[in-house]
Amino acid sequence: MHMPKLPRNDLPRRYCPVAERVRNWYDDGMKSTVVLVALLVSLSMCGLGCQAETRTYEVSVRNDTPEPLTIWLFKEGGPYENGWKSPEDLAIESPKANEPLGKVVIRPGAIADAGPVIGHFDSDSDAKLRVYRGAHSFNELLAIGRDSSDRIEVKLQRGDNAFLITEHNLKLSLDPVAQIPSTQP
Repeated sequence: MHMPKLPRNDLPRRYCPVAERVRNWYDDGMKSTVVLVALLVSLSMCGLGCQAETRTYEVSVRNDTPEPLTIWLFKEGGPYENGWKSPEDLAIESPKANEPLGKVVIRPGAIADAGPVIGHFDSDSDAKLRVYRGAHSFNELLAIGRDSSDRIEVKLQRGDNAFLITEHNLKLSLDPVAQIPSTQP
């Protein structure tokens, strides 16, 4: 004998007083309250994570060492954007051989200027200047670790930044100055 299938709502239910109270509580306006709370939580989370501020930097560097230096301006933290990636970030992306890199080589006694350089920064992000001893290929830069005496970096301040790069006891030194002198001391 063939029994017709009944829709799920038409099946007989066993009465459960706790389940009935929960159903009534949820149906009596709590649906809209639950949806509103979920929406507010989502919006507040986006508001906390989506606050990037625009910052501007100007950087001048003078090489007062007897050899060329490679400098790299980058951002530590997010949001990630072109023009602010560190060599390590670029290596993860596997750049093409003809893609321009963010490095600049400064010969001894020369001055390099950058700016205004504009970027978007999360509140916990910093702009940094990294200096490597020598003129290096991209792969060579990646091989110079943060503890090497051939590498130094400094956190930049918003606005103007000027540095003299010198060498003391075979170690690079990055000294902030008010103004870059036009001739070598």
